[in-house]
Amino acid sequence: MTIYLSPNQSTTRNLMTIDEVLESDNAIGGEALLQLDTVLELLEAFQNRYPHTFQHLCTEAIATGEMSLGDSIAALAWATHYLAQ
Repeated sequence: MTIYLSPNQSTTRNLMTIDEVLESDNAIGGEALLQLDTVLELLEAFQNRYPHTFQHLCTEAIATGEMSLGDSIAALAWATHYLAQ
């Protein structure tokens, strides 16, 4: 997989592998995976502890056309799976 840098990071569109991106952050996949997994676990704990509040926040976000906390869980789950490969 390749990662696209935002235009303000470069005058040309660069393609970088995940390893190159992690190296540019002075990180390794394992530590990035642990960070993402921690965030995912915290968000899932919030969802389990406050299910009605979580649902309300998701519903309100979707009604305004914004991404919801549920989208965040899906994105974090995807990212942790990707880094775990």
